[in-house]
Formats: sequence, C-alpha cells, structure tokens
Amino acid sequence: MSPTNSSAERWNAVHPPGTQVIAYPDRDGEPLYTWTRSLAMAHGHGRPVVLVEGHAAVLPLSRVDVGPWKLTPENYGHIDEATDRDNAFAKQYTAALNGQIVTVGMRIGERPNRIIARFGDTIVRLNAGTYIVRAAEGAAS
Repeated sequence: MSPTNSSAERWNAVHPPGTQVIAYPDRDGEPLYTWTRSLAMAHGHGRPVVLVEGHAAVLPLSRVDVGPWKLTPENYGHIDEATDRDNAFAKQYTAALNGQIVTVGMRIGERPNRIIARFGDTIVRLNAGTYIVRAAEGAAS
C-alpha cells in the first residue's frame, strides 16, 4: 500500500462523508464552511484528496480543517451560506444593546425546534439540516 493510500485510509477511518469541515479551496484563503461529500482518495499527484459540499473539484486534505464552526461576526455570512446549502433556515439573532438593536448571533431552524447560536458559540452539524449549539465557555445558559 502506498503512503497516499494509507493516509486516505487513516482519514476515512475517522472522517466519513458528511464530516463537518472548514475548507480552503482558493489560494486567497477564503474559508468554505461545509462538510465532506466523499471518502478521501489517493489522487494521481500523490496526495490524498476529498470532495466537499459547495466546491466542484477535489481538495487536498492539507486544505481541509476538521471540526465544528465557532460563530463570529467575521464568519457569520459563511456559516449562513453553509446552512442554506443544507436547506436549514437561518436568520440573524438580535438583541438590544446600548439602546440599539444589534446582531448577536444566529437562529437555525424553525420553531419549535430552532436553536440559537450567539457569537462565540460552536455550531455542530449532526446530519443534513440538523444542528446543535455548544455554548461558549463562561457563557450564561
């Protein structure tokens, strides 16, 4: 077995299709909040690659970070796009601060099962269109 095949097999042993990731398909470093849509495979150029939702070409595993998404004002739009691709309704979550209405997070899903993620919280994709939120450390419940 070649080193590339064993790298892909090690990846596949713990990361099935549907694994939540942040991918970097473009050289400018713009992240794509997404999930895998294939097993990793050996590519002809000697490195393991994977397909991700929202990008047509394979990506080297070196350009894919595994893990849930921590919601921030900077990545709000990217995560909103990801939930759209997943057919999960998402909308800004607002609150009154200092006499103004400001965005403080995101609502995902519709009542009665919607969830609220505030900036700093972690959004975890369980499966297509289903999410949970882990509150930020030290956040009030």
